[in-house]
Amino acid sequence: MNLRRLEYFVVLAKELHFGRAAERLHLAQPGLSQQIKVFEKECGVKLFERNSHGVTLTEAGRVLLEEGQAILDQVERTLTRVRASGDGRAGTLRIVLTRSVAFGLPDTLVNEFSERYPGVEVTRDVAWTARNVEMLRAGDVDAAFVRLPLDNEPDIDVLRLGDTEAVVVCPVDHRLAAKHRIERGDLSGETLISWPRAQAPGYFDEMQRDIFGDDPPTSIVWEPDPEHLMAAVDGNRGVAVVDSERASTLRSDKVVIRKFAPPVPRFGFGVAWQHRRDEPVLVSFVRMCRERRDDIGNH
Repeated sequence: MNLRRLEYFVVLAKELHFGRAAERLHLAQPGLSQQIKVFEKECGVKLFERNSHGVTLTEAGRVLLEEGQAILDQVERTLTRVRASGDGRAGTLRIVLTRSVAFGLPDTLVNEFSERYPGVEVTRDVAWTARNVEMLRAGDVDAAFVRLPLDNEPDIDVLRLGDTEAVVVCPVDHRLAAKHRIERGDLSGETLISWPRAQAPGYFDEMQRDIFGDDPPTSIVWEPDPEHLMAAVDGNRGVAVVDSERASTLRSDKVVIRKFAPPVPRFGFGVAWQHRRDEPVLVSFVRMCRERRDDIGNH
């Protein structure tokens, strides 16, 4: 079935007048008449009764008007979705947040994108940076928030979004709790509670260099995730250096949060995607992330 001729039929079926229908369609009347005859031949059935008083619909014509209008409406909706998908306003975006920065700007960006592009289905997950990179390589996600730096990842592009402040979390009766600000040297000899290096190697190494320098901790308690890490501090097993936004979610009267003395250690995060991926939805998301980063940087 020719869609253009179906459109001609629907207009004529509504007008029931060749002259008015031809005018609406910007066609010459003989040309419209010829197209309708071809369309009836294609359908294998008579659609109009023609007489000296004008035209009327046959029973087949009445059925086709109802069905034909539905077909044209569906075609228009499909084209709208296709065009939206082509310019990044529709489609699917799979995002994974990093556990160390699951709050704050990354979460805000994902929510803002969903509001700005309601036609895009956004799915989100949360994992550690190393796992996020694996999912990017495998094509399981389109964009991943990661801790920086990422080392030896030539096939992954990264947009740095900002950094977060590191703070010390310690038991309320610990000697460091009495300090207003923590000097880096104050951590010497302390048992450090930490997440495994393999979860974000670049971030872990940079934090160790910045905070501990040539005096790395000799006693480390490894915990698999932030929840267990915080529970270990709560249990008086040591102290932890964590992201300030993560620390702000603490709800315990057994621990305290202390900031570092200047220069305050800060560590970067960003959004990553596979090199040369240029799907319109992904491009729209990265562009929005860049705009928001620049807006924040100008304030």
